[in-house]
Amino acid sequence: MKKIAIPISENKLSPYFETCFQFKFYYVKTGKIFRDELVSFSDKFPMLISKWLIENGVTDVISARINRGNIRTLTQNKVHVFVGVKIMKPEIIIMQYLDKILETNGRSVE
Repeated sequence: MKKIAIPISENKLSPYFETCFQFKFYYVKTGKIFRDELVSFSDKFPMLISKWLIENGVTDVISARINRGNIRTLTQNKVHVFVGVKIMKPEIIIMQYLDKILETNGRSVE
């Protein structure tokens, strides 16, 4: 099973991972979504977002922009990070991900 996290702002992909306090979690098994939920990150320290995602069992993160430190923390904990995704609705992003056509530019923000 995969648990995919997409940072959300105004019902779209958030432009900045580190300032996001809502995530859409998608639970995927055998290439199909079997559950999704909107979850709030309630800690007042945004630098703890990566740790919180890891503690919540996230396997993949899809983001528009994310700093290198968070990428390093996530990947060291075996979380796949997709960065440089265009801002659009999470439903479109997850379908592109599942169809293996999600476009990323791989650029992070320091």
